[in-house]
Amino acid sequence: MLVLTQRADDPFKLVGFFQAFTLVNKQLALEPAVIFQNIGNNQGFEISAHNMFSYKLKPKSPLRLKAGLGLRTGTFSAQALIGASYKGFQAGIAYDLPVNGYQEASDLQQAFELAVGYIGIISKTPKPEPIILCPRL
Repeated sequence: MLVLTQRADDPFKLVGFFQAFTLVNKQLALEPAVIFQNIGNNQGFEISAHNMFSYKLKPKSPLRLKAGLGLRTGTFSAQALIGASYKGFQAGIAYDLPVNGYQEASDLQQAFELAVGYIGIISKTPKPEPIILCPRL
């Protein structure tokens, strides 16, 4: 996914998100992802990379529990991530902890994020018109 946004009073913003899903076995999966953001001419640039493991408690269940670690540039923060997915629903919690001198700066605190999402699939069954072959004899 790549997003370009531009309003008259805002600087140009570019956001990209790349994610992969790889099954290790029937219950365990690996989900690495990278997010990058760029705002204006040298106003802000950030890359966040994380790797999550997702695990099915029961092989036939659509519920997956997720946990992982990541790293964010900009404030140079370590990330701890936990979450779950069930069919098209996903929920997650992330906690960022700065690992360099930024945590001592005024008004800068650790970040706590909560996200809930749904990916819906609309599937339509095609209704093709029948083809009737009637050769002339």
